[in-house]
Amino acid sequence: MIQFSEATMVELYVHGVGNKFVGDGVSFSENEVAIDNNEMLTGLLLNFFFAPIKGDAYFNFWHATSLDLNPVYKTVEQVFSGGHTLGHASKILATLLYEVSDHPNIKSGELFVALFKDIVCDGEVVDGLGIFKSESTQASLVVENNGKGKNLKPIIGINPTSLDKACLVLNTESDFGYKVCVVDNTSRNSEAVYWKEAFLQVKARNDSYYKTRTYLDVCKQFVKKVFNEDNEVDPADRVDMLNRTAQYFKDNEVFNAGDFEATVLEQPEIVEAFKDYKDKYSTLYQVKVEDEFDISEGVVKGMAKQFKSVIKLDKNFHIYMHGNRELMEKGYDAEKKMSFYKIYFDSETV
Repeated sequence: MIQFSEATMVELYVHGVGNKFVGDGVSFSENEVAIDNNEMLTGLLLNFFFAPIKGDAYFNFWHATSLDLNPVYKTVEQVFSGGHTLGHASKILATLLYEVSDHPNIKSGELFVALFKDIVCDGEVVDGLGIFKSESTQASLVVENNGKGKNLKPIIGINPTSLDKACLVLNTESDFGYKVCVVDNTSRNSEAVYWKEAFLQVKARNDSYYKTRTYLDVCKQFVKKVFNEDNEVDPADRVDMLNRTAQYFKDNEVFNAGDFEATVLEQPEIVEAFKDYKDKYSTLYQVKVEDEFDISEGVVKGMAKQFKSVIKLDKNFHIYMHGNRELMEKGYDAEKKMSFYKIYFDSETV
């Protein structure tokens, strides 16, 4: 968890980064942004930078050969160690970003590079270096007093409540590529990956958040692609499987694959089918699916809505399943030539 209540901004530089494909270039600013004693500006900027950062999913800088070959990591490390001033480092970062902005659909924008102090990350007070890009502008109206009355003047500027891309590097665990928070609100088209993959070169941190999210996604995809009607699995059984999976993660603090298989999957043939799909998932997405880890409560809450518990019957009825599968029976009425569900209950409300 990250807390920003006591955080302050020490320095800020802004540069214009264009699209290399069309030769926009980089527009460097030589001066630090003056924010001293301007509480309104400071408040707007801190909210602009911090609001998109949730602080539950961390990344690490990485490189296939050596972490020292990741240029953003090395630049940030030089700032934290005192080897680079923020002004010098911000120009390096702007240049690096420009070099990978080589897709025709990448938008030009303003790059903000800021240094913060007194950020609380998982109970530790740390400094932070922020790299933010704003690609969107909006029209606003300014009211002017001309002495005889008021006029309206349209201006085009940055929306201080909408940030397109963000990276906050926390000065902790440097040997492992730092704790890094990343935001990318661009759609997942081919040009969108340049921020995380080409520029920052980050990968998900192998912590409880990542492990929990990965396993829950395996479970969800297994029900969708294997435990389905194509393999003669009744929709009610599919919903029941999702419900029991979600309940297992809610009820336990530590995940154990053997216990999960015995508690949720139960039947040997389902266990084997799940293990087979888990191996395919691991190969396809090139991720390691852990068999034991601490469960992240935040992930469980966040993904609960993705585990749908509704059965849609034509356009007439929706059945929401939240509990005992044995209280529902499915049948077929030969005379009406229609399927039906029989549901047992003790009481009802409207």
